This record gives sequence, C-alpha cells and structure tokens, in this order.
Amino acid sequence: MEYNKKRLFDKKTILFFCISFVVLLCLELCFSNRAFLAVKTGGCKTFDIDLSEADLTGRVILKDGTIYIESAGSIIIEIPEEEITNIGIKCYGKKSFCEINTLIKDNNSSVINRKTGNHVFRPDIDGVNIIPVDSFGKAKEITIEFTSKSSGLYIKGITINSKGYFSFNYFRFFVCFFLACLVWLIFYRKWYKIVFNNSKASHVILVWVMTSVCIFSAVLGCVLEMGFDEYPFTKDVSDYTRYQQQADAFLKGQLNLDIAFDTEAYENLENPYDDYLRRKVIGGTGKLWDTAYYNGKVYSYFGAAPVVLVYLPVYLISGYMPRDGTVSLIFTIAATFALVLALLKALEYFKVKPHLLLLLLAIPALCTSSMLYVLNVHPAMYYIAIISGITFFALLLYFSFSAALAEDRIKRRVFLALAGLCGALTVASRPNIFIFSVMLIPLYIEFFFKRRIGIKVKLIDFACIATPLALGAGVIMWYNTARFSSPFNFGAAYQLTFADMGYFKLVPYKFFPAMYHFFLQPVGFTGTFPFIDIASVDLGLYRNYTYIYGTAGAVNFPVVWGAFGSISVSKENKVKRWTYLLTITAAVILAFADFCLAGSHIRYTGDIMFPLALVGALVLMELSSKTDEHQVFGNLVYKITAVAFIISTLVASALLFNNEADNIYHRAPEVFDFFAKLFK
Repeated sequence: MEYNKKRLFDKKTILFFCISFVVLLCLELCFSNRAFLAVKTGGCKTFDIDLSEADLTGRVILKDGTIYIESAGSIIIEIPEEEITNIGIKCYGKKSFCEINTLIKDNNSSVINRKTGNHVFRPDIDGVNIIPVDSFGKAKEITIEFTSKSSGLYIKGITINSKGYFSFNYFRFFVCFFLACLVWLIFYRKWYKIVFNNSKASHVILVWVMTSVCIFSAVLGCVLEMGFDEYPFTKDVSDYTRYQQQADAFLKGQLNLDIAFDTEAYENLENPYDDYLRRKVIGGTGKLWDTAYYNGKVYSYFGAAPVVLVYLPVYLISGYMPRDGTVSLIFTIAATFALVLALLKALEYFKVKPHLLLLLLAIPALCTSSMLYVLNVHPAMYYIAIISGITFFALLLYFSFSAALAEDRIKRRVFLALAGLCGALTVASRPNIFIFSVMLIPLYIEFFFKRRIGIKVKLIDFACIATPLALGAGVIMWYNTARFSSPFNFGAAYQLTFADMGYFKLVPYKFFPAMYHFFLQPVGFTGTFPFIDIASVDLGLYRNYTYIYGTAGAVNFPVVWGAFGSISVSKENKVKRWTYLLTITAAVILAFADFCLAGSHIRYTGDIMFPLALVGALVLMELSSKTDEHQVFGNLVYKITAVAFIISTLVASALLFNNEADNIYHRAPEVFDFFAKLFK
C-alpha cells in the first residue's frame, strides 16, 4: 500500500517537535518538582522535626543525633496543628529498599490513627525522600511505621511539607519526547500503512533492531548467578546448582549426582517421598531438595540438553564451569532470535502480509508474553529447562516451515534434519513442550502426502527428519532406562519435593481449575511500580493436596486472544486452520496435565505461552491485513491489534520486576529504582 512520501523533517514536523519539546519540558519540570509546587500553592508551612523529641517505639533508637532503624518499629511525631501535604525524610545507610506505613491523626480523626498508605523507597543520599501524606484539615500527629526490611537505615532529618530539591528526570523526558516524535511521524507520514516486505533491507533491519531491543530485557534480568566457577569444584558438590552437579557427574563418568547423603536413613523410611516424614525422621531433605531419589542414588530429573550443549562445552573450552545465570542468558538470547525466526517464517508459510508497524509491535509482544524474560530473571534448573525447551521448539517450527518452503532439495533436507534434531532437543530440555509438536501434523501431512513427487524422494525426505529424531529419542530412552529402569520415566515421580509425586495422576475433576489457573487467573494490581503482581488464588476445590503458587493466566496477555479467532482467518486454508486448532488443543491438554501432575505456578504457565502467543500474533496481524480495505472496520481492527500487542508487552515486562523471587528488586535495587522513578 502506498504511504505519504513527504520529507522526513518538513516545517510541520519541525514545528511539532519544537512544541512537544517545550510542552514536555514544562510538564517534566512540574512533575519532578510537584512537592515544591504543592507546598507553595497550598500555602503549607515547612518545618523540621527535632529528632530528639520524637517518640520512638520498637527497635527504633536515637543514636548520635540520628535515628537508627534496627528492625521493626515506629516514629511518632506531634504536629503543631498544621496542614500536611508530605513528609520529607533525609536518610542513608541502605542500598536496598525501605518499606514504611504512614498513619495520621487530623481533624477528621483526632483520637485514633488512620493509615494513609504503604510506601517503598530507596534512600536518596544526596536528596530527600518525599512521602505524600495529605491531612484532612490540620494534622495533630504523624506515625511512621518501619518494617524489618528497613533495618540498617539512618535518618538524619525529617521535614514536614518538604519542598525537596530541584529535580529533573532526563531519561523520562527524553523517552516521552522520543515517543511523541515517533507517534507524530507514524501518523503524519502514514508509516502505519506500510506492509512488511522481507525482500527490503530496511524492513529486515528494523525487525532485527526490534529484536535487539528485546534482548535488552534479557540482559536486564542478569542479576543472579552470573559468571563462572572453578572446576574441579573448590567447595562440596552439594553447594552448586543442579545443572552444575549434573555436568560434574557426566565428567566423572556417572549419571547420578555426586552428593553425599545418608543412604541408609532414606532406605529405612517407610516412604522417602513423604516430605513431612522426612522432616520428622531424618530432619528434612536439605540439599537433596528437588532431586530424584531412586535405588539409593539421587539424580537430576531436569532435561540434560543444557548440560550437553552449554555447561560441558564451556568447561571444555575455558576450563571453568558456567553458572546458571550465564547459561540462562545464553539460552534466552538464543530463544529471542529463535522466536523471531519462527514468527517470520510462519508469516511466509501462511502467506500473511502484515503491516510493518504491527510486526514491529508483535515481536516484543511475542518475546515477552512467552515468559522468556520472567524465566530468565530467576536462573535455576526449573527455568533453564523451560527456556531451553522454548528455544528448540521455536527452532523446530522455523526449520519445519523452512523445509516446507524450500525449493532446493539439499536445503530442504538440511532443514528437515535440523527440525528432527531440534525436536529431540526439545524433549531433552522440557518434554512437556514437545506436546505442541502436534501443531506441525497438518504441515507434514501436506508435505509428505500431497506433494506430487516420487516416492523415493519422499522417503529420503522422511529419513532426513526421522533419523535425528529417532536417534535423539533412542539416546533419551537409554538415559531414562539407565537411571529409572524405564525408557519413558524422566524421574518426576521420584522427586524429593513437597509431596509424593507418584500419587499425582490425571483426574477429570481438576480440568476446570486447571483452565482457570492457566488461562483465566488475573494478575494482581498494586499502587506502586511495577503496578502488577502475580496472584496466588486457592479455589479450595481440588479434593487433595495441590501445589498453588502465584501465577498469571494466558488471557492477561491480549496477544493470546487472537488464537481464539483463528477460524475466522483460516476458512480457506485447512493446514492453517488445523495448525491453529491443534495449538489451542495442545495448550489445553498441557495445562491440564501440568496442573494435575505439578500444580499452579508462573513457570508452568511458561510451558504454554509461546505457541499460544505465536498463533495469536499471526491471527491478529492477518485479521488486520484482511480488513485493510474496509476503512472504518479496518482501522478499528488495526488499533485493537496494536493495543493488544502493546498491553501484552507492558504486562509481561512488569512481571520482570515483580515475580516469584523479585530478583531485580532484591539483587539490583538501583536498576529497579531507576525504572520506578519513571513513575514517581
């Protein structure tokens, strides 16, 4: 479609940029210094509190003229009948966040304290931390309650109605200015009408620039277990992570983990998989937690692909054993590229011609909604296995679509062989995810049965994909048999975890709870950055013990909604229709299986998100392109699609800062605070 080819910077554009700059500059000045404006315009009196006269309770003490927070406690301040708009706290001594509650007695409530809010702040050594508190009429008393998370904080001054110091958030200003200019150019020059063309270098470059921006999210989460460890290990093997222990076992020529434990004590237990029996009789599981105990030995039941592909090669090349954070980052970056490749090749295979702008918005929506970066921020065996599985499944899709499109015989067979290899590696990483391979059944039926070529060519093509897949399956089955005496037993039933997993079965009455937790459970909302939290919801109807942890259902990410409109864009293409329907079916089956056999957790949702988000993005982009000729309806669909992609990206990005372990908050408070200040 044609778009307006005006000069990039004409007079109107330059004028808009200038006006935007001035307006945003004024807004930023007002917003950053709103405490000063509130005090000035409200006619409030500013005065300092004599710290020696404040009443201190709990483990809050006066020390050399400053108040020291040893642990939980409070500061009670008498106010000389003044209206209050904020409290300014000058403090130091902590690099992490402090958590406080503020309470007030005023004309509205002169007898008891009324809570005004919960506040989280990181001490600003060079300035003052402004805590907003608005009194009803004149205040009589202010109470500042400190939680134990404020331990180690020194308070050198408290000001009522603080004017603060001059402030200006340059990053926020330039982000807003950049977005304003970008939105102007998109609409003024009608960039939103450009259709993606994979033969245009500029379009391809933009796609990979956006992909690189997504990788920033992966790097942002690198706050734990980064770097390398000496090998042979300098500490006891049990002090290292499961994947490092498995690499150590392979290097020692064994399959079981080389962790010393009281074998006799476990053998004498009536049921070694009973968590509370272990606690009662032998004092707990200790460093064997989440290993698989079988025949007097302990194993890692997590997929071995990351060990074989990253841990061991890095050690053999460098002489050092990579830590989990390093390996997680490697797989997350690889997964980001793999997801984008799968998306681009799926668009080509299904002949979808999306608008360039929507494609650029779809890329971060797909990558973030697939939970890649939420998983990466908590590097551990659970998450690395899923990221690795997503990586190889995305490559399986990419090579399968590439093989179906390839006209050159040699290229086609190379793609088929790589598809088979990636299928095996998916199973060797996270067997659950391989369930989604059913979405490729229509493609391969079309590929092997409906092409008009000789049977010999078809058999050779089939051998190309079947051989690596069969060899991989054979290795995996041998590995399982050598450990757990069965080719199909991955060891999950022998976990030393919160329950005896051998009792966990597929039961029909857990179907609807599974659908709620994996698809419908809403995120929680908070009043502070990042404003979204994973919620733990116990429905109370599971009939037996079920592991319930905080999670977010798939519908929280609007990009997924497109998957449920797949029939509307696939009526004329049976391969497309069945690919989409089988994807949804596989997601339902896997959600049900995961819930019955494991429970509800944000990482389990990660099993189903990539295929659903991929199909959802494909459907939404195709709907937009098909309605392009209908001006009103087409514009509406376009806007809905763009908003769906943006909201998906924002929700998933928020979970990067508020998740199971909150590692950025705890391990890199300066990074968390940098982004939090965009909204303060």
